[in-house]
Amino acid sequence: QAPIDLGGAFHRSRIRLLSSQVSTLDPRWLGRWDKARRLDVAWAMLRDLPAEQVITHTLPVSDAPAAYRLLSEHPEQAVQVLFDYTDVH
Repeated sequence: QAPIDLGGAFHRSRIRLLSSQVSTLDPRWLGRWDKARRLDVAWAMLRDLPAEQVITHTLPVSDAPAAYRLLSEHPEQAVQVLFDYTDVH
């Protein structure tokens, strides 16, 4: 679980929060929203996401242990870590 503060600052900033449910659904929705359609919508939403706005760190893949440590021990410092494979032979 990820604690999210949806207090006054969230509402005043008019932040738009989108989510997607891809796994199981209430049987009432299965006829219209099969798994393939849910996946298509989720991928479309991800394609529209401005990734450059959430990448906070770019590290060589050889520093993966440090990246995972950062995400585990200091999640407030990193939103998304991008691994750079440039020097991988």
